[in-house]
Amino acid sequence: MSISNTFLIVILSAAMCSPAEAQGAGKGSKKRAVSTLFKRLDTDKDGKISAKEAEGNRLARTFGELDRDNDGFLSRKEIAAGRKQRRGGRSSGFRNSVFQGPDGRTLRYALLKPTGLEQGKRMPLVVALHGVGGRGKDKWVGNCFANGVLAKAAMRKKFPCFVLAPTVKKTEKWGGDPIVDLIALIEKLSKDLPIDADRIYITGQSMGGAGTYAAIFVKPDLFAAAVPVCGRSSVEDGVGFAKKIVRVPIWSFCGDRDARVRVESNREIFKALKNAGGSPKYTEYPKVGHNAWTPTYNNEAVWTWMFEQKRIRIQKRLPSEGQKKMATGEANSTAVRRPNVILVMTDDQGYGDLVFHGNTMINTPNMDALARQSARLTDVHVDPICSLAGVCTDQEMTPESRRFHAGSRIIEAP
Repeated sequence: MSISNTFLIVILSAAMCSPAEAQGAGKGSKKRAVSTLFKRLDTDKDGKISAKEAEGNRLARTFGELDRDNDGFLSRKEIAAGRKQRRGGRSSGFRNSVFQGPDGRTLRYALLKPTGLEQGKRMPLVVALHGVGGRGKDKWVGNCFANGVLAKAAMRKKFPCFVLAPTVKKTEKWGGDPIVDLIALIEKLSKDLPIDADRIYITGQSMGGAGTYAAIFVKPDLFAAAVPVCGRSSVEDGVGFAKKIVRVPIWSFCGDRDARVRVESNREIFKALKNAGGSPKYTEYPKVGHNAWTPTYNNEAVWTWMFEQKRIRIQKRLPSEGQKKMATGEANSTAVRRPNVILVMTDDQGYGDLVFHGNTMINTPNMDALARQSARLTDVHVDPICSLAGVCTDQEMTPESRRFHAGSRIIEAP
């Protein structure tokens, strides 16, 4: 038999393989690819791949996402499942685009629209910020674990929303100009799309967690809630930072063994928010390192809490006719300015008797809503001699104290 005939027989035998046989051959090659990769990375031959062993390989970028059991290692099964998930189009539905900011800068992003969008109905928007591994990537949708979770069919049905997945350049981080551009992008999308302006949420992992804090610091009145995961604030003035974002409902997460982000920084932010009069939520995972995003975003209770939050609008009253006259100088000298002040005094309900101030044993939703819209008096002075309740006798008061109480009409002046 000639060489040409032999070659022909080989080609024919390959072509005559059944589809099932061809599919089996494909599966075999995929298994071999996973096995080869696993053997090459498993340098200590312990049957699992650590984050250090994955360094330098593309697995490192999605290590936390692939580590489904959150044990800090990747098994053969987890790697194979990750490959299958990518082939199945886990982030299908996202559309890539580029936004040009107010100063000519560009910000790339991907957008997922809700399924079954009804005419005239506005939907929530979730902004998901990636970590360091997501910078400058062409396919950045999967770099924030939240995107993949919200893209699942079951989640899209239960929590229909727009999902915005932006990315910064390799040399950038979530702060400064990228945050300014992100805010501008959100505002533009809110005008162009049927987005519910009272239900705009933001979350992020690692560097994206820090970006979450940065975004609500720059524009606190834009967001209905924030979920920073293993992030930290870059603002040195922790007290001033907390006071500015205190009205935003926040639920933060961190692992107590995080080697990249000090867990103490998350505790400090939580404490500062509490001291500022806020009602933040904080979850610290025991025996968990930097990957706090997998248990967080896989926890449906987190999404339920987020989508329950609505932005609190501060009503701006139109000026009255009298105020208009004062502003234009038309008011006469006897006109009196009347400030828009409502003083609420409660009987037998102290500072610690509100959920807003951290009390978890009671339920005070109306008072909490009022507190988030109100100013709080933190520098209060009373009469040094006696309280305004008039518990001191007239003989115990000084002339100055007597005149003070007479002015308040609590007692009669002699």
